[in-house]
Amino acid sequence: MFKRGMVVVVAVLLLVPTLALAVDPGGGALASADQELLKDKVDRLEALVEQQDARIRQQDEKIESLQTRLTAANGTFDEARVDQIKKLVREVIADSEFRDSLFPDQVQVGYDKGFYIRGADEQFLLKINGLLAMRYTYYNDQNRNRWTAPRQRYSDRSGMEIERLRLGFSGHLWGPDLTYRIEVDADTDDEHAWANQYAWVAYRFADELQVMVGLFKVPFGRQETESASRQMFVDRGMANEVFNLDRSLGVMVYGSLLDKKLDYMVSLTNGWQNANDRFGRSDPDRELDQNPAIAARLVYHALGKYGKGESDVEYHEDPGLDVGLSFGYVDDNGDATTPPLIYAVPDFFRDGVGGFDVTNTNGTNITQFGADAGFKWRGLAVTGEYWLRIVDVSNGSFGNRLVAPYYVVTGNNDTSHYQGAQVQVGYFIIPKKLEAAARVGAVWDVGPGSEGVWEYAAGMNYYFQGHNCKLQADVTKINELPVRSSSANFIDVNDDVTMFRVQCQVTF
Repeated sequence: MFKRGMVVVVAVLLLVPTLALAVDPGGGALASADQELLKDKVDRLEALVEQQDARIRQQDEKIESLQTRLTAANGTFDEARVDQIKKLVREVIADSEFRDSLFPDQVQVGYDKGFYIRGADEQFLLKINGLLAMRYTYYNDQNRNRWTAPRQRYSDRSGMEIERLRLGFSGHLWGPDLTYRIEVDADTDDEHAWANQYAWVAYRFADELQVMVGLFKVPFGRQETESASRQMFVDRGMANEVFNLDRSLGVMVYGSLLDKKLDYMVSLTNGWQNANDRFGRSDPDRELDQNPAIAARLVYHALGKYGKGESDVEYHEDPGLDVGLSFGYVDDNGDATTPPLIYAVPDFFRDGVGGFDVTNTNGTNITQFGADAGFKWRGLAVTGEYWLRIVDVSNGSFGNRLVAPYYVVTGNNDTSHYQGAQVQVGYFIIPKKLEAAARVGAVWDVGPGSEGVWEYAAGMNYYFQGHNCKLQADVTKINELPVRSSSANFIDVNDDVTMFRVQCQVTF
């Protein structure tokens, strides 16, 4: 009724000036034409008042109907609506972009794939992330190891370990173009309490041209450059550990071309796998030579959006296909830490057929190639990689004498090479939750008389919250293990290994 009265008052106020004009200033009435015009205006105003009155009555009826329904429901409808409203409010508040837009000029604190502190106007961002991977491993050694100490007996291993305990800080400074990442790891296998994993800053001139300086992972290979937290198996495969280049200090240029269909990365670093080698050691204890290492990688997004991680946790409705190529070269003139350089153990050193040992790359030129592909679609994920390493000892000499460790242990001063490959397949039996996985890997062509080395692995994964919280179990069989790797639990070179692992991983 109050709204209806207000409409009438407004109408009267609008009519007052018109009625004033309807009287002649000399006291007489206006002409009949003016009276007709006045009557027409009054009629229109009356019609408008009736329309508004009708709309108000409709709104009153809706309010009365809603009140009647709420009362008749005896509170049941109220509780349901309250729950729906609470859920909607939680979803809205969980949207970090919406939440931060409410107070654009204030420092924001919250969680979005990591705890964050964001400054006003996007000038500053600090994101804090963590990773905890707890692992149980049962490692079945061959009873009589065929290593360079033949017939030596080993006991099986069984135990728990913290394989990864990482804390990372990342974000941007003075705007989104200058980014940084610092990450440390406390692994129970590591001799250091906290080891550096990443420490770099990067600047984005454009999507096509970005520059990174610091400690980072060398751009070579698919599985090695994928985060350890997003692996399909408990850890990476045997063939990958033979050829991976891991981390080093240097500079990398990278970007996206062809409307972000092609990613490229080119790095110049101190070497390969020598993140902890020190520049300041005096002669003759220097840990770094004067020669940098080169690595490059191309990734073509051939089909759809492949995304991150080896498994199809996202459950791609449309197929995603990535294809990659990698290249690396180093002239190692004495780095303290190098990638493993495997070779076939001569017959008189070993017991039985086959066998390998490992030396360093000092005094050699290493040229390395890789090709890979990854496919995801409706819970199916398939990845494959191929590697080729070429070893040249022609520069590993002192005067006329070859002193490269590779030449000393093999007696081979000719250019040689060896190859490797692996294929992984994963499929979600229960979409986004339960995944079955299988892997086959091999290393071959190592040297005269050597056999091919095969890895067979199978596993099951349960994803509670994607890669952020998952439980993994796998079993691996390797004949003649050619390489050591603490992260992958590859321990005794040249051993026939059967290994069972269970790992619980939590990230934030």
